Amino acid sequence: AVGKTSLVLALVSEEFPNIVSAIIQLLFEVKLPVPPKAEEITIPADITPERVPTQIVDFSMSEQTEDQLVSEIRQANVVCVVYSLIDPGSVDSVSSHWLPLLRKHRQADKPVPVVLVGNKSDASERSQLPTVLKVMNSYPEVETCIECSAKLLHNLSETFWFAQKAVLYPTFQLYRPDDKELTVQCRTALTRIFRICDLDNDGYMNDRELELFQRRCFRVPLNPQSLEEVKQAVKRRSPEGVLPQGLTLKGFLQLHQMFVQKGRHETTWAVLRRFGYDNDLRLCVRAPPLRVSQGCSAELSYSAWHFLSTLFDRHDCDRDGCLSPTELQSLFACCPMTPAHAPNCTETNALGWITRSGFLSQWVLLTYLEPSRALELLVCLGYTYEFENPLSAVQVTRERRLDLDKRQTSRTVFLVKVMGAKKVGKTCFLQGLLGRNLQYICTLNRTQTPVSFTCAPVSVYGQERHLILEEVDHSRAEQLSPAELHECDAAALLYDITDPDSFKFIAHLYLNLLRPNKIPAVLVGTKSDQHETPQYYPLSADEFCAKYRLGIKPLKFTCLDRVSTDAYEKVAAAANYPHLKGLPLSHNDYTWKLGLAATVLAGFGFVAFRHVISR
Repeated sequence: AVGKTSLVLALVSEEFPNIVSAIIQLLFEVKLPVPPKAEEITIPADITPERVPTQIVDFSMSEQTEDQLVSEIRQANVVCVVYSLIDPGSVDSVSSHWLPLLRKHRQADKPVPVVLVGNKSDASERSQLPTVLKVMNSYPEVETCIECSAKLLHNLSETFWFAQKAVLYPTFQLYRPDDKELTVQCRTALTRIFRICDLDNDGYMNDRELELFQRRCFRVPLNPQSLEEVKQAVKRRSPEGVLPQGLTLKGFLQLHQMFVQKGRHETTWAVLRRFGYDNDLRLCVRAPPLRVSQGCSAELSYSAWHFLSTLFDRHDCDRDGCLSPTELQSLFACCPMTPAHAPNCTETNALGWITRSGFLSQWVLLTYLEPSRALELLVCLGYTYEFENPLSAVQVTRERRLDLDKRQTSRTVFLVKVMGAKKVGKTCFLQGLLGRNLQYICTLNRTQTPVSFTCAPVSVYGQERHLILEEVDHSRAEQLSPAELHECDAAALLYDITDPDSFKFIAHLYLNLLRPNKIPAVLVGTKSDQHETPQYYPLSADEFCAKYRLGIKPLKFTCLDRVSTDAYEKVAAAANYPHLKGLPLSHNDYTWKLGLAATVLAGFGFVAFRHVISR
């Protein structure tokens, strides 16, 4: 009786059903009343404002049961509750029956948006909006209300547009009508967005940042006059929202509150979705699938390197080249999935604050080990605000096998497995890469932060490379599979020169594991500050190196006082140029020289880029 079916049929035919029935009755002398229920109707996407297909489902109490109604409610994205403007009882039933029923049968405490539709405005002399607005304030799931007339075809398309809008741009998650404020979830999301768009991290969005925000979110420029009008509108509502430096966070939130209050919540939703939020204001940061085939590796691209370098500089407020705990917290404030800080893995200062080099190395390590997680974190931090495609942050190298065939590589990150018997100094060797001596290593809190990996830049023939050292426990070393071995670029085999039993462990590893799998290896004698003891092995360390072409003799390493970088540079060189393994550097053999020169030239551009960034 309220005209639900008439609304649906009038929308589709653009004619009131009773008029059509009257004409047919006059011509053919048959009575065609309005049916109690319209058939399901699908409106194609190409004729709707938002270009989404819309299915309209009518309901009739005379033909359907309450169970069928509940089933339809649970499948619906939005419900239009229709009442008659000429029937006070139907107006009262909106709050006394229909809205409580919808709440009772909603799924998992997730309210379905509701549009209240007052029909038969052509027959009513008085609007019911004042009464309905009170109902809206009591039921936040009610998105809007509208009065229409199926007979006069008044506000029909608007009614169904509001229904679409309630699904695509719901206000329930954005705004609390009872206290006229943005919801906590909305404020949190917009605060994160403000921090990302505040490119200089000064707490304000200046004109340049606002113009960039407009282009990135809406694909259209913002002319100076419109920008000034926006700022003045905010200032009238909130004088503290606009200061000479620019739009404050308070002003940014006020601007979006004004959008919602004026019925332009689609503008706020456009911003939220641009930064990865779904309809429940959850941040969806799942990166596109990234495939790293066996034998390949993932590295940061130029754009990601630039983004992270700029991000560090933006939050290094005191310009001391380190991030204090407060500065680090500020950097990750817009990231709900903050990674655990691992000071034992990359370079820090004496206070344990991560340095610029350590910060970038941590990202190099994460990208190498977990490229998908690195992508997700970069998206959280706002990478896609500057570079639209998240996959542009990571580049996948070609297979190591091809590098060996070509005798050159464009890779800049190398993984070296550090192996040796128990207590030969593997942990010290890993920490030595970060410039830490034995005294410092003894202070490390190994119960809180893992030390399986360290990562730092090293120089290889004048080029910067990132070296990742992975400590392999002595009990697991002999069980490494060929697949695990081929994940690395080289192995550092450590033995204690003061322990006569330690060399045979790495000799056995090399002969039975590394040599058959053609893994480049470098022998390192640790604790070289002490007196060397002859090893219980048929060959001396020097003779072993000479026989298997592993260099003239083992490298010497100590971290008792000052750590030398020489051992790490040679280990990195072995990983960078595996085809030179065991080749004598004679004046008559030019093959290694040509390969080295080609690789140096290939990497020159990348080194120059990093040099510019570091400056």
